[in-house]
Amino acid sequence: MTKKVLLRTFGLALILTLLVPPALGLASRAHDAAAAQAAPSAPKRAPAGGGEAAEPDWVQRTPATVPPERVAGAMAYDGERGVTVLFGGRNASNAKLGDTWEWDGVDWVQRAPASHPSARDGHTMAYDGTRRVTLLFGGAIDYGGPHVNDTWEWDGTNWAQRATAHAPSARAYHATAYDAARGMTVLFGGYDGSFRDDTWDYVAPWWTVHLPLVMRGPTNEPPNLRPGHAAPRHALPLAGRGLGRALCFHARPGVALYHDRRPSPRHGLRPRRRVPDGL
Repeated sequence: MTKKVLLRTFGLALILTLLVPPALGLASRAHDAAAAQAAPSAPKRAPAGGGEAAEPDWVQRTPATVPPERVAGAMAYDGERGVTVLFGGRNASNAKLGDTWEWDGVDWVQRAPASHPSARDGHTMAYDGTRRVTLLFGGAIDYGGPHVNDTWEWDGTNWAQRATAHAPSARAYHATAYDAARGMTVLFGGYDGSFRDDTWDYVAPWWTVHLPLVMRGPTNEPPNLRPGHAAPRHALPLAGRGLGRALCFHARPGVALYHDRRPSPRHGLRPRRRVPDGL
């Protein structure tokens, strides 16, 4: 699909034609770190006449097999096996889905695990590169609720539920991302009957809540409480990768939040005392 945009600059009127995918609503997204592309893939195109490669474009794939249509499912890229994992969502009849699919860059394959999470939407998934499993948390098992707070792991063959003594409240439309620098999965926000702004770390089998967030922006206002804040709408998980931080970019221009916790030998986690400039 193309979109024409009128741009006025230096007294000139220019019409730009952009290649964009159609509106997807509550679509899922996963990042293919190995190929540095979104899934399905978005390779760079060399401009006409040669030269440096242009920015990536969306390329619509036509696989022989596709999952049923849905919204509010979740995806995560499994870097060990080189596939993107899709679970659940909600179809056009508002029925919850509990199927597991994998995309290998060419075709979708439905998996038939012996056990799996209940059908749901609004859950999140993140790939734990240290333990080599895909983590799934929470979601809604009925239209508009109720919400759940169960934790599942996918190893490429089967789903296994993890018993956690302490966990975030039952919720949906939260955001999760794996922080490779600290070896932890980070969860932020969501909706559990009210909007949430809490931050959690997961290292199997424990969830740990952390309250402090550092505001970087023109004001000292607290972050808006909001559900469904997964990239690319207005959250950028792990934009501070390599710095031991998880970054959430605010919907309001110029405001960013980051959670800065690092391991300590005694307590496992400790806050940094100084906020570095230039984040």
